[in-house]
Amino acid sequence: MTRDGLLLDSNLLLILIAGALGRWYFTQFKKAAGFVYEDAQQLSRIVQQFPRLVTTPSVLAETSNLGGYTSPVLAIAFRRALRRWLSKQDERQLSGVSVTSHDVYETLGFTDASLALLADTRTTVLTVDYRLYEYLTSRGLTCLNFNHLREIVGS
Repeated sequence: MTRDGLLLDSNLLLILIAGALGRWYFTQFKKAAGFVYEDAQQLSRIVQQFPRLVTTPSVLAETSNLGGYTSPVLAIAFRRALRRWLSKQDERQLSGVSVTSHDVYETLGFTDASLALLADTRTTVLTVDYRLYEYLTSRGLTCLNFNHLREIVGS
């Protein structure tokens, strides 16, 4: 079966967009702590392997907020880059009632629960969240933990 979509969690979308702004900009984002610019480059290469990216309004909201933990000028540059990125993506939405009515909401919270509910057999989820990773893989869905990939390449 061909994988045709990639869902990124909020933290990885932050890393992707901050990395696209350049090395110096990347180092200015407080919420990117724990990652290095080379992680953003590796993530960009992974993303390019998929024909389409899928996101959700809750991932976008979290990412936009995370990108604001820097200077006002950089926050604006980040949000503009996020807007440009979004114009080329597939945005999917689940109602709040739908997400919160599933048990996974209580375990993972709203945003990760929405990713879990949108994951299917043709979509890969890429995350740094171990609970989301464990939840999806235990159900036979394809989920990659970016931290595992970082360990393999030595970041």
